[in-house]
Amino acid sequence: MAKERLPDLDLELDDAFHRRESRVQRVGWTVLAVIILAALLGLTGSGPLAKRRVSASGLDVHWERIARAEARTEIRIETQAALVRDDTLVVRIARPAFDDFQAEEIRPQPERVSVGDAFIEYRFGVPAGARQTTILLVLRPERMGEHELNIAVAGAPAAVIRQFALP
Repeated sequence: MAKERLPDLDLELDDAFHRRESRVQRVGWTVLAVIILAALLGLTGSGPLAKRRVSASGLDVHWERIARAEARTEIRIETQAALVRDDTLVVRIARPAFDDFQAEEIRPQPERVSVGDAFIEYRFGVPAGARQTTILLVLRPERMGEHELNIAVAGAPAAVIRQFALP
């Protein structure tokens, strides 16, 4: 149906236009609802889907899937006693990807840090008889985009961490 004139009013109705407008509004509301749902679930920051964890052979690594460029983000490394050798825990992080981060804080402080072309190695003293050791890396991504870190503890397979930094 094309345009029709209403008696006594100077209005024109365009059914095709109103159908298109209604369709555009429905698409807009759907997109807005998806964005709000994604934000609530943590795909744009903190929330239930924002946190990740990988476990293998006595090594647990916890991190935030989504970070902000130039903002602090935490990576928590938990290890079982079986990975400690001579009261020392050795953590290696692959160097090329780690260069995309600025290390803000490492708790506890490592006893020794070694820097090679392919890795950075942190050595931590562990009290005798400790059943679990927790290391906290507070990092600051220096650029936006996807980052991948390989974290290895002597005696356990490497954990691959993928993190996306938003503006």
